[in-house]
Amino acid sequence: GNVNAGFSVHAQGDITIEGIVESSLISADGSITLCKGINGNMVGSILAGKDINCKYMENAKIHAGGNVNAGSAVNCEISCYGRISIMMGRGAAIGGSLSAMRGIEAKMIGNKTGRVTVLSIGPTPEFINEKDHAEQELESVKQKLQLLAASAQDGKSAESTKLETAILRMKENVLNKKWGELKKQEEFAFL
Repeated sequence: GNVNAGFSVHAQGDITIEGIVESSLISADGSITLCKGINGNMVGSILAGKDINCKYMENAKIHAGGNVNAGSAVNCEISCYGRISIMMGRGAAIGGSLSAMRGIEAKMIGNKTGRVTVLSIGPTPEFINEKDHAEQELESVKQKLQLLAASAQDGKSAESTKLETAILRMKENVLNKKWGELKKQEEFAFL
């Protein structure tokens, strides 16, 4: 059946929907496949950690951590960290905005009525936010580590300082890894 207006679903894995999605919010940490499509009436959105595959998209907000593959996109805000490919079926992207870090391809972009279709290739606003956030977190952890090192020299209770330092070092490692991955994604964006 169809997913009707006002519906909201989040999955940790992948989602596949057989019917048509109306003004709903569908989000998944994995990939999302809509066997038919979405008409979001400007309030529906699809958010995937990985790829989004969909026959047609109309009046919807779409964001993917991976690629977006569709047959047509009319009046949508699409952004992804991978590629946008609108090559199935008609392969038309009309109106709205398409923003991808690794490229955009479609059989036809825009139409004769002159409805504006905006394309941008490079880091998406979501990516820039994520990168800024990771950078701020990393800075904050480094500052805390410096303060702890300074207080350890003042001879404050060594045990609690050791534990706190160990926890912060683990956090720092995780954030450094995330930061490194984001930097790599950004460099690949322009290849």
